[in-house]
Amino acid sequence: MGAPLLPLWYGTLFGAPLVAAGRDLAAPLLAVDEVCKIAFAAVFMHGALRLSGRSRTAAVAGAVLYAFSSYVIVGGGWTILSVEAAYLALLLYAAERGRRTGAGARGPSAGALIALCFPMFLYLDALAVAAWILARATGVRDVVATGARVAACGALGVALGAALLFPTLWLVLHSPRGSGEVSYAAALLAQPPWELASAHELRTAAARLLSADLLGTGDAFSGWGNYLEAPLYACGVATLLLVPQVFALGDRSVRRRYGAAFAVVVAGTFFPFLSNAL
Repeated sequence: MGAPLLPLWYGTLFGAPLVAAGRDLAAPLLAVDEVCKIAFAAVFMHGALRLSGRSRTAAVAGAVLYAFSSYVIVGGGWTILSVEAAYLALLLYAAERGRRTGAGARGPSAGALIALCFPMFLYLDALAVAAWILARATGVRDVVATGARVAACGALGVALGAALLFPTLWLVLHSPRGSGEVSYAAALLAQPPWELASAHELRTAAARLLSADLLGTGDAFSGWGNYLEAPLYACGVATLLLVPQVFALGDRSVRRRYGAAFAVVVAGTFFPFLSNAL
């Protein structure tokens, strides 16, 4: 019940070739498929960072840390999450290119690919791009101009991908996992807004900040929730060493912007209602 005729990743750049390869070749090609996603994410994240003014070394380091983050690697085992990470890198590249040069040709492509992939990712990636624009913008006018350009290009892309967007959206809305008596929506939103996360959940978040595998893998995972749905914060030890330098060496504007982003993440970790509401 609730299963689509085609898998959710059928409409992606990476999933369609697996289907076309046939049953016998699909399994061994999954490894190649994941490597392609990692490369795709790294290339476009590098482009976004270079356009944002980062040095070549910093852009390469940031792209590698992003492409090998726990969300990409662990999510790759479920195929669809690593696809989202790859498309998000393309969307950030399109947003930064549009902001710097006024060219938004890649925005519709990113929007169409995300729409073909999974409709929920449109919402989540829009939040990520909004955070990127707020962190990069130099003023209110820049935020409005860049946001309007990205939104327009993204809307055009969603329209181009509507052939598979609406059938998949219908699937999500009518799936027993998304509605009906087995839906978690009512239970999650019934949680008091200021209720703190359990100690077990906070310990899991702290451990998975260092490594996704620190508490075990697969069925041997001993943290809160399960191996996939527990917090996936790990993005390389280098990130943990570099983030404090933002507050130590950045100017007042930088500290304010990234401090706000850090506060949102911390609040979502300590108060689960906030992350559930999103």
